[in-house]
Amino acid sequence: MQRITLLELQSNSLDETTLDPHTFDCLEQLHTLNLDSNHFNHVPEAVQYQERLLSITTLYLSSNQITFLLDGVFSNLTTLSTLTLNSNSIISIENGAFPDNIQSLSMSSNEFHFLHDNVFTNHSQLGTLSLPSNNIDKIPETAFDGCTSLTSL
Repeated sequence: MQRITLLELQSNSLDETTLDPHTFDCLEQLHTLNLDSNHFNHVPEAVQYQERLLSITTLYLSSNQITFLLDGVFSNLTTLSTLTLNSNSIISIENGAFPDNIQSLSMSSNEFHFLHDNVFTNHSQLGTLSLPSNNIDKIPETAFDGCTSLTSL
């Protein structure tokens, strides 16, 4: 099992109580994890720490019921470059939720609006940010400060 690089667990009935925090510990070569279309109300602990996902580069958490992204929720995943959170119910993202080296972030069809001014600030490697079909009614002046690689918004 240590050679698994792709794990597809989408369209199941997983939630925070049925996904053990140490589920992926033994999958040292896991690069892509798909947890789309499950029943998560918040980001499961099993995907919040680099020591549990040593090689993760791509994480799919679309079509769940996630509502908030707290400070630090993904920032410990230093190898994570692509994060997809489409079709959740994300209302708010705290500053410091994402790793500094995130390159692609997709959050279409949520309920997101800027409650915190610097959610995306200083993510210098962020090249693609997808935010269509949200509740954005204002964009803070500093929202994209330091996003020097941003080419698609």
